[in-house]
Amino acid sequence: MADQTTDTTLAFHCTVEGKVQGVGYRNWARKTALALGIGGWVRNSSNHVELMYAASAQQAENFALALASGPRGAEVTAVNPRSVRPRRFRTFKILDSKHAQPPVAMPQASAPLAKPTPDLHYDPAYRALCQKLYDALPSDLKTHNRGQSIPKDWGFSQFETAAADAGCVISRIDAGAPRQYLMEHATGRLGMSSTRLSKASYLDTLVANDKTLTMAVLQQAGLPTPQSHVADNIDTALARLSTAKGPLVLKPSHGSNSEGVTTNVTTQPALNSAFSKAQAAAPDGRVVIEDYVRGVDLRMLLAGDHFVVAYLRLPANVIGNGTDTIAQLVAAKNADRATLPGIGAENPIPQNRLTDDLLAAQDFTYESVPPSGHFVQLGLRPNTSDGADQITVTDLLHPTIKEACVDATKILGSESLWGFDVLSEDYTQPVGTTRTVFCEANNRPFGGVFRHATHGAYVNFFEPVMAKFSSQSTAQAWTTAQWYLQVSGRLSNSETDALKSLNLADAMLPDGTVPLGDMTRDQALKLYFKASRHPTLLGRLTLRNTAVLDAVVPSEDITCPAEPSAPIEVEETLTEAIAQAYNHTQGTAAVAWRDNVLGFHQDDQLTLWDTQAPTSLAAYLFRPARQMSLRTVLGSAGLPMTELHVIPSANALLQLQNSPPVTGQLHLSRKWHKRTFVKVSSDTNFARLATRIPENCYPLRLDAWTSEDHLNVIMLGQTPIAAGLHTAQGLHSLPEVPSTLARLSAQIATAIPGFGRARLTFRRSQNASSHWRLQAISSDLSHSDFAAPALGTAIDIAAHIAASVTDAGSKQIHFAAAKM
Repeated sequence: MADQTTDTTLAFHCTVEGKVQGVGYRNWARKTALALGIGGWVRNSSNHVELMYAASAQQAENFALALASGPRGAEVTAVNPRSVRPRRFRTFKILDSKHAQPPVAMPQASAPLAKPTPDLHYDPAYRALCQKLYDALPSDLKTHNRGQSIPKDWGFSQFETAAADAGCVISRIDAGAPRQYLMEHATGRLGMSSTRLSKASYLDTLVANDKTLTMAVLQQAGLPTPQSHVADNIDTALARLSTAKGPLVLKPSHGSNSEGVTTNVTTQPALNSAFSKAQAAAPDGRVVIEDYVRGVDLRMLLAGDHFVVAYLRLPANVIGNGTDTIAQLVAAKNADRATLPGIGAENPIPQNRLTDDLLAAQDFTYESVPPSGHFVQLGLRPNTSDGADQITVTDLLHPTIKEACVDATKILGSESLWGFDVLSEDYTQPVGTTRTVFCEANNRPFGGVFRHATHGAYVNFFEPVMAKFSSQSTAQAWTTAQWYLQVSGRLSNSETDALKSLNLADAMLPDGTVPLGDMTRDQALKLYFKASRHPTLLGRLTLRNTAVLDAVVPSEDITCPAEPSAPIEVEETLTEAIAQAYNHTQGTAAVAWRDNVLGFHQDDQLTLWDTQAPTSLAAYLFRPARQMSLRTVLGSAGLPMTELHVIPSANALLQLQNSPPVTGQLHLSRKWHKRTFVKVSSDTNFARLATRIPENCYPLRLDAWTSEDHLNVIMLGQTPIAAGLHTAQGLHSLPEVPSTLARLSAQIATAIPGFGRARLTFRRSQNASSHWRLQAISSDLSHSDFAAPALGTAIDIAAHIAASVTDAGSKQIHFAAAKM
């Protein structure tokens, strides 16, 4: 097998939780990885499966989705990939099982090295600062927490509990990673991707993901940050070293978990090594070079502009007691860590070359007995995954630091969840009295959210999140009505049994409608989501408060134009076309600064504008591979899509060979040759297809249409801005959007949190040819087609979006141009 790396290859460490041992998961994972061209290894580890692999971003996404399904017999509850330093693999291997070491295991004693490795970057003054701030902690924050047991899926169960306590009905959309959630409360809907809310704008996320943009925004707001530069080549980095007045920090422009970060860089050899490491971890090859600030790391968590909690994160360490050796202290501390949710035995203080070097730099070995109260540094990074402490210090934090964090959210986006990393010489003192600087911001925070505090009280971050972003109005009650489940297509015996298990099948009407009874909407939603998890009911259910379906558009409402018109010249990409349209009307020189973002320079200032691209959950649902998830979300809002027919086996698929011609899509339960669906037509050989599709891809779901003709509606928020009928002759733009189509399209946009802008595709099902129903949603607006239709008036989609760019509700961020 060829070396499984390319210039854009990333590396990942991943754990898969659930029923994943004893079911052939490792063999299945190896075959799946090889099929995707991924190199690495897999092994059983404690009560989960562990993987390390190198892959492109797209390969990694496909692999994570596959891992969430697993082989037949597996029950995956969580897939947890994280980026690690780049590495190379020639093939994909199954390694011997690794079982967690007993938490009280003693590190092996090692002799001190003659001298530390050249790239150690140990800073004695930093250790002294950690000692000083540790000594100042109250006694209760010097006692390590110890838990009784670690609940299953503890991290996200904190969120689910908080959402339920806030009166929300919550549903995990599918088993993919990162996790996607839909929340509904009495007055609205909210989506969440991992910990990124659907309320967070596309521009908020773009800035948060790019360290250079984040720092520029904070500097523009007058908040304290380290002086920084950006380099994409080693010569620029070396030039910065030559003018620096002190040590430097090098980090990739994008990333998390301190991957690719090197601190305390003072020499050319060290900079060469640090630059290579940071550039390899940066997807765009840019490296951020900052002045080294000697300060302890603080993670601040905020729900919008509401400050929630502050954690002091000290690198891996032990505190001497004058009696025990360092080996004994490490073993005792790891025993405590092993009992804490989110940390456990998988995240101990490690024993490796780094810890050996750090001990040598401090004139210690594992057999040394440090003085009582002495801070022994055993790590460089402040991550709990590397053995770091996470100490709750909210009450000790000076109010000016909290105020600075709140000020930062007002610029970066008060509709996001934020994790700020701050370095401080003394966090109990006002900003400006001692040096305190912002170094990173993340609007999908992980650290502190899914890790239990090692010292001090743990704070469930999601409780204040739900208090701020879900409805708290007692005046708005859930709607009480007569609710129904509508099932698309005929029900098999197993599907009827699934409804019986919910006590629903006995009252089923002949047309497949299942009366739920008179109840509040939250009660009906819980029944809906429970039923929709059945494999063959997935994507086929609609929750209604009437037995009559009206989420359709009669065919007679769509009339095609008779005459062509002159085309409009537009740029090839949508963002370039939006910039073109904006400049035409405003007389400016805006540019397509990044995908979906406009940039405009004026008076030494750069302004970035959001163009209403879909956010988090919506962007996820609009992917072709997420068709069933989209159907589940819309079905919960009473909006059915085109009818699906379940094909449970290869024999059932074979029967289509002798049936009337079929046009449409076969949706697979699992990926097959990187595909989630197979297009079918009158030319499809179903007999051959039945022999090729693997058994674990069943049941299939057939979405059959009357023809390839389809209706497109372009939505900007809840407003339709164009519609057209696609036939074999091309696009026929409609002179206006019919009221029935406009109303239905607005309902669809409202049902999806963070909808932004998108293209809705409607088709006529074989069994309902007199009506148009939604079949798919895409973030591709087909703006070039509407600018040059085969028939009808040309429509400038980009001009409509450009007109909304400077609206009061459009997100804008300003920068000093010289810093960009």
